[in-house]
Amino acid sequence: MKTIQIEVVGTGCATCQQLHEITKSVAAEIGPEANVTYLSNQDGMKRLMELGLMQSPALVVNGKVAMVGYSPSTQKIKALILENV
Repeated sequence: MKTIQIEVVGTGCATCQQLHEITKSVAAEIGPEANVTYLSNQDGMKRLMELGLMQSPALVVNGKVAMVGYSPSTQKIKALILENV
């Protein structure tokens, strides 16, 4: 399997941080090919603008927006990552 680049993009708020934690655990289940980057504060705001998004957090897989907003469901996040590979 090729490398999966996963970005959690947000403002640094609590829900952004929670999504990052869930995404890290999901990436660990997927395997070493799943790399998670967390962009927050200024970097996060800049990336949200680049993606044309007005709300956060966002889950981006290989450059494609997979989800905007927050879901605490690890299964949903895992499915979104795998269907966007």
